[in-house]
Amino acid sequence: MGAAALRAGTAQQLTSAYADSVFAVYAPFLLCLVAWLLRTMLRTDDLNAHLKAQRAVGVPYTDEMIANASKDAYGQAAPDSPYADGVTQRYGKATNFRVFDGKPGDLTEMDALVAYLQVLGHLTDAAHKSVANATR
Repeated sequence: MGAAALRAGTAQQLTSAYADSVFAVYAPFLLCLVAWLLRTMLRTDDLNAHLKAQRAVGVPYTDEMIANASKDAYGQAAPDSPYADGVTQRYGKATNFRVFDGKPGDLTEMDALVAYLQVLGHLTDAAHKSVANATR
């Protein structure tokens, strides 16, 4: 085996060992976080304030999205509810509708996190911008 192959193999082994140790340290934390997300009911009474704050830092929420934040959160996680139609009108047909946490009728922090991450990709055109035009 050549020196370059030996160095590559050693780096791969070190990377694997590092990844294993990082996982061993953080896995219990991540499992606790997931458990918390699944069992904690989402507060919806102040969602409009959260969207308003996010808009202040550049997230393109409209006045209508902010005004209907609580209804939209429920509608997105309850596709058969009367609130689901409003979500489509405000966020578009590409919005995902489903019980994100597997618990119909409950609106949890997990529902909110998954829905937010999915819709965030639809609220930006960054994926369609040329990298050559980006400032460094």
